[in-house]
Amino acid sequence: MKDKQLDGKVAIVTGGAQGIGRAIAERFLLEGAKVLVADIDEEAAASTVKGLSESWGKAVEACRLDVSSQTSVHQTVEKCIESFGRVNILVNNAGIVSRGRVEDLTLESWNRILTVNLTGTLLCSQGVIPAMRSGGGGVILNASSISARLPDVNLGAYCVSKAGIEVLTKVMAAELAPHGIRVNAYSPGVTRTPMTHELIDQRGEEKLRHISLKRFGVPEDIAELAVFLCSDRSAFITGAVFSVDGGTMVVEHPWKAWQ
Repeated sequence: MKDKQLDGKVAIVTGGAQGIGRAIAERFLLEGAKVLVADIDEEAAASTVKGLSESWGKAVEACRLDVSSQTSVHQTVEKCIESFGRVNILVNNAGIVSRGRVEDLTLESWNRILTVNLTGTLLCSQGVIPAMRSGGGGVILNASSISARLPDVNLGAYCVSKAGIEVLTKVMAAELAPHGIRVNAYSPGVTRTPMTHELIDQRGEEKLRHISLKRFGVPEDIAELAVFLCSDRSAFITGAVFSVDGGTMVVEHPWKAWQ
């Protein structure tokens, strides 16, 4: 039996009730970690944990978390320490998306997307840093998107928020390195989650033409990478952004290779 890559680690996974967050939480448990599933949808988080606890018992707990609230972040970190004794890993997975052209974008919508996606990443990271420093180090893993480097119309605020996360990841990696805290990011392409159902239904064939591997991602694709980046096997990796996009637009016309 192979060694469990996260044995003895304690992780907070934000947006952990469904999609990529849930897949990461489940994979972490399989690799020996204890996991706090934190999500703004308290009922969904509780339901997820109920399902996971059938296999992993008290190694997984649920917590309501509003990543845009410093108070909520503080309470979540406190709960993690109270339940599991420490925080070794933070996965900043929580995020939202809203569509609309720049000229029609309301200030409320702009602020909401940046507050949840970008400021939320900052607040949650700030929340765990003291615990990680006192514990001798840790790992922060941020959720970017292919939209950070391949932006699209009608997604201005979302693209900006994800581009900001990639810059923040690099700055944090440098600033936190002296404390033994590594910071990286994953950048998914189109992945089958509740957030992308409408996109795939409406523009699936078009999107597939731009993906070299000619399939959409699944949450487990990102979860596998997350395990590696949060384990000691990636001890010399920090400040990096990893694409998990099936080779989306690595060349101008990837679909021609399938002709």
